[in-house]
Amino acid sequence: MTLCKHIYLQIVEQRKELLRARAESSWKKGNFKDENRMEAANDAASEADADPNGKQFNTFIDALLQESGKSISHQSVLDEMLTFLVSGIDTSAITLQFALYFLAKNPLVQEKALRELQNIFDAAGSTAVTPDTLQRMQYVEMTVYETLRMHPPVFFFLKEAGVDTPLVSSDLVVPAGATVIMSQDFAYGP
Repeated sequence: MTLCKHIYLQIVEQRKELLRARAESSWKKGNFKDENRMEAANDAASEADADPNGKQFNTFIDALLQESGKSISHQSVLDEMLTFLVSGIDTSAITLQFALYFLAKNPLVQEKALRELQNIFDAAGSTAVTPDTLQRMQYVEMTVYETLRMHPPVFFFLKEAGVDTPLVSSDLVVPAGATVIMSQDFAYGP
């Protein structure tokens, strides 16, 4: 077993035990009248994981472990976690890669983005990225959105036709049950 997989499985097991312990503790205190222990675990996890402002949340692992009250294997949780993690990393990395490429190809845009960042950080008196400084990065945000428009990181989707669907621009019909590949990658100029 790889070290990474071993660590993930340990995390899953620890979280499962924590949820069980919280549910048992809340159950014994009489906090739950319902006999559904998974619901009790969910409520207990939300209560225990409240942030300092009182907002409650569940972790992604909690959601997987409590999926509809079903018992889910460690391997299934691991697979879902890795899919979620890799999907987030890959799409962000691809977007960043193309944003940097487009900035390098467009020195005027690059200069304007740099000036905006310098003004924001000079006004803040620090180079720390904070929610306030992020909110003020309007031009940089526009460059990221333009990058996403020109080169989306997920460039196609597979959809299954639920019913026979005539295509608008021709006399062809997509039959019910057919898988359709829908591309959202657009050609762009030099």
